[in-house]
Amino acid sequence: MCNTRKGLVLKADPKDALKGQYFDSLKQDEAFKGTEKLYVEPHGKASLDGKIDTFPLLSKVKELLNANKQVILLTGDSGAGKTTFNRRLEKQLWETKKEDGAIPLFISLPSIDKPEHDLIGKALKKRGLSEFQIQSLKKEKQRFVFVLDGYDEIRQTQNLYLSNRINQSDGWQGQMVISCRSEYLGQDYRSRFQPNPGRPGEVASFDEVVIEPFSAAERNRYLKKYVEHNGMEWEAQCYQVALEQPHLKDLVSNPFLLQVVLEALPYLENEGKARSTVQLRLDLYEHFVRRWFERNHQRLSTQNLAGSQREIFRALSDDDFAEHGIGFVQELAVHLYTENGGNPIVEYSEFKDKNNWKKTFFGREDKKPLLREAWPLIRSGNQYRFMHKSLLEYFVARELFESFDECIALAPRPRRGSNASVYSFENQPVLPPRALRKVSLAPKDWVGDLGVVRLLTERVQQEPSFKKQLLGIIERSKTDAGVRQVTANAMTILVRAGVQFHGADLKGIQIPGADLSFGVFDSAQFQGSDLRKATLRRIWLRNANLSGAQMSGVQFGEWPYLKEKSPVFSCVYSPDGKTCAVGLGNSKISVYDASNWKKIHTLKGHTSRVNSVVYSPSGTQIASSGSYDEAVRLWDAESGALVHTLEGHTSWVNSVVYSPGGKQLASGRFDKTVRLWDAESGALGRTLEGHANDVRWVVNSGRHK
Repeated sequence: MCNTRKGLVLKADPKDALKGQYFDSLKQDEAFKGTEKLYVEPHGKASLDGKIDTFPLLSKVKELLNANKQVILLTGDSGAGKTTFNRRLEKQLWETKKEDGAIPLFISLPSIDKPEHDLIGKALKKRGLSEFQIQSLKKEKQRFVFVLDGYDEIRQTQNLYLSNRINQSDGWQGQMVISCRSEYLGQDYRSRFQPNPGRPGEVASFDEVVIEPFSAAERNRYLKKYVEHNGMEWEAQCYQVALEQPHLKDLVSNPFLLQVVLEALPYLENEGKARSTVQLRLDLYEHFVRRWFERNHQRLSTQNLAGSQREIFRALSDDDFAEHGIGFVQELAVHLYTENGGNPIVEYSEFKDKNNWKKTFFGREDKKPLLREAWPLIRSGNQYRFMHKSLLEYFVARELFESFDECIALAPRPRRGSNASVYSFENQPVLPPRALRKVSLAPKDWVGDLGVVRLLTERVQQEPSFKKQLLGIIERSKTDAGVRQVTANAMTILVRAGVQFHGADLKGIQIPGADLSFGVFDSAQFQGSDLRKATLRRIWLRNANLSGAQMSGVQFGEWPYLKEKSPVFSCVYSPDGKTCAVGLGNSKISVYDASNWKKIHTLKGHTSRVNSVVYSPSGTQIASSGSYDEAVRLWDAESGALVHTLEGHTSWVNSVVYSPGGKQLASGRFDKTVRLWDAESGALGRTLEGHANDVRWVVNSGRHK
């Protein structure tokens, strides 16, 4: 609120504005209210090895916050309930907040553009705060609990705590709870989340918890609530009997998939068909989304639609409304996967997106508004997202399966009396446009889409007939280049599923862009094949024949490297990872752009080899030490200009290090001393003496600014 009187501008207290905005939006959030009615608090554990005792998750996270942990990493499988827990945590913290306590702030990371910079300011702006209110909170050093949801969905490798300068003198103040899918962490992941990675005292400021799968008792509590809340025809006992079946047990260990199963199970059980686990999972989603559209179709039928919309709705209803909705959402999922990098959140602006693919799904004309009223996506302002990313993955996998099935349906039969792997393609029909749709599974697209990969590879492993059909598609590509994209996908899936091609006849196959990483192709025959832009990282190719194969752009997985004219004595990345500085034996420092590895600066000033190079925490300054020239030099990181030359040591300088706040610099030398310098002015602060031998390395405790 803002009132103007006699030139004075009175603005509402931003803390009151945030509180009011939160509780107002909570009252209107029907989806969250429904989720809360079914909510069963999960348990957690402190490690992934399964040997640690479990604990109630909410009380444990609050305990860690009270212990002043600066970053708490929350991990769990897809559908484990991370987002719901984060929303519940925010609500609990608001309800128990004291007058001067920290403000809880839930932030969906995929909804923020470039969250590595000014994340908090952007999130507060989305909450409706003005720039004046945002800056007021920052200047007041207001403390927050930042609940960051969906780190795995932003394809981000930066440390958000460091890049946003949390708890720095010029940054926002508070603690972070960051959620991420377990399978996206990889090895040595902690440095992406720790406030001060690799420094003493790190254990005290960082912790992590893992959401445990539902126990049988938790599943039963959820089941009881589900039956009571939804008034299902099945009783809880009927569900319990069905869920004890071995092929269902691994599908009901998390809240989201359990909800899918409970929704679809009565209908699948009535069919009585035998299914593999992956096929059952796909069928469960199929029934889930169909029932979702059917329920919303029924809801729309009770509304007073305007003239043209009423006619369109009638036409959709006569032609299977649910099928239209499923096809519409499937098309959107494919575009999110191929055009939006797999991000489940998409923004649409009628003015900015007039001529791109988004208008196809978010425009106002024809049947789109009606289908959007019924689809399983959530809207917040101009942002749309799938209820859960696994739904996006399901629709993409569904599209791929359909493209395979169409190729398989048109695949030629083997010649009579011939080997079953030799096909005749004479007089075969041309594949329809749908089967040629480019749902690319090139190597760059596999990263971050492990749910799609899992569905595809599981089907190969569990259904021998599907594996055989994919091999048939690969065989077809030898004479039909029109299926090359589908064939590349088929080969990628087979390799990921562990299928080996030792000695296989692959002459003339068309698989451009396929990912054959770790595949076994010893003695395989690739003569005349199309392997352009394929990835052959750590592939087995002993005695393979690649004569005449097209191999332009093939990637063998080698990392980029820099070739200097002088020995390298030190190397360091900037805090944001965008540049890299290299200290050389010829007294120079080369600075590279890490996105394309072009040299952007050559820093000259030292008279002997550069022993140590380090960036300031803000990334705005570079400090370096030479050997024989006995000096420390400070450089402007953006321009490469020499700012200060720090002199005073009487021997080689071995090491330099900034304080966490970047205001102080320490240097250690062969003269047995450590000197502390003002990083801004270059003035010598103190000289620390007492070592009996050379000082080869210096570190900062993390307490000094």
